Amino acid sequence: KQLAAERFVEYWESRCELFGPEKYLLPMTLGGALQDDLEAIEDGVLSLLPRLDLSGRQLLYWAPARRSRGASYSSVSLVRVWVV
Repeated sequence: KQLAAERFVEYWESRCELFGPEKYLLPMTLGGALQDDLEAIEDGVLSLLPRLDLSGRQLLYWAPARRSRGASYSSVSLVRVWVV
């Protein structure tokens, strides 16, 4: 029980650090916590692959080299997109 509680607290502390105190409690949607990260999502650095893994989970493809040279979003925005 103690380990589960520690992990739970660590999760919420990390989420607050990454999204900030104004957004960490919002839903992980484009209208919620990811509202400022749309440019990072649309840039194509992170893509959903058309197939699932053997356990039926969605696969993601991370290609940081695809980041546009003139992108105005931050590296933190990329991390937020990746974490979700």
